[in-house]
Amino acid sequence: AAAGIFWTASEPGRALAVVVAVLVATCPCALSLATPVALGVAVAELAGRGVIVARNQAVEALARATDVIFDKTGTLTRGELRLVDVTVRGGVARDHCLEIAAAIEAASEHPIGRAIAAAGTGSPALHVEEIRNVPGAGVEARVDGRRYRIGTPTFVLGLATAPVATPESAAGTQVWLGDEFGVLASFALGDELRPEASEAVDALRALGVRVHLLSGDGERATADVARRAGIAIVRAGASPEDKRRYVVELQRQGRRVAMVGDGINDAPVLAQADVSLAMGGGTRLAQMRSDVVILSEDLRELPRAVGYARTTLRVTRQNIAWAFAYNLLVLPLAFSGMLTPWAAAIGMSGSSLLVVLNALRLQRQHGERPARAAVPEAAALQA
Repeated sequence: AAAGIFWTASEPGRALAVVVAVLVATCPCALSLATPVALGVAVAELAGRGVIVARNQAVEALARATDVIFDKTGTLTRGELRLVDVTVRGGVARDHCLEIAAAIEAASEHPIGRAIAAAGTGSPALHVEEIRNVPGAGVEARVDGRRYRIGTPTFVLGLATAPVATPESAAGTQVWLGDEFGVLASFALGDELRPEASEAVDALRALGVRVHLLSGDGERATADVARRAGIAIVRAGASPEDKRRYVVELQRQGRRVAMVGDGINDAPVLAQADVSLAMGGGTRLAQMRSDVVILSEDLRELPRAVGYARTTLRVTRQNIAWAFAYNLLVLPLAFSGMLTPWAAAIGMSGSSLLVVLNALRLQRQHGERPARAAVPEAAALQA
């Protein structure tokens, strides 16, 4: 408008050409392409590595992450729990306790529940009703008319009228079974640490990211996994609400938190984190609440994704800076009449092309894609 008024008053014959040149030169094509093109390339490249980005803003949040919090079961460990020991209390038959526990956990999605259900004795199905899942604690149900609880010691002892303190076993994750009269049995479950876990933790620390382990399991099992993975900041026996509060406290300190989990119990903390990641073998609920799903099940992809997200953010800033600089440069040229409409069109197209080419550099910077079976599936899901 200013150009039209000025040139109409001073040189009417050139007013239209100058106005068109100003409009074309300042068209924000490059600026509008700066971010989405870079993000589009990044999301496609990550999908090729088996890392599915559900929300584009997750790329920027991952680039800014200062702390990464891991859940234990199914995240740092394979999540393929197996029953390694059953300790019976009160003279109850071992197979009977295992049968009750398997019946209660028959429909569970949690790795612990699946492991106990798989270890069932194969006896005729019991009548299970009034199932109530308590996230981070366990399951309460009525089996053949009698009420039972299976889960953490505190949760199980809460049902008993005369609880008996029983020391925690050192043999992995400990799960108790009890009724109103006390503890019936304890189940020790073992899990294998992912072979790439310590390498992934070291790579995150090399990027300047603090690594935490936050688990609902007992002190011994959690500390053992933390020691083998090389994680120094550890908190065990955390309920879902404890985990959420832990993240909130870090955020109050100005930290940007990335949470990696895979279970139903992780849904609240995944929703609270600045960016949330779920493993491909985790529960559907955890995946639905997550911004990123590591479909490849390879923890080394996490530090790679963080580094790549930082590169993407840097390229995005370069694109935005160039788009602003270009518009600021050509505006006075077009306004003064030194830039013709066709030259402005060429410059605008060239600026947009430069932004796209700069974003395409991200393909080369991410390196070769891994040749693994999960990659085609990842690309299909992304599409």
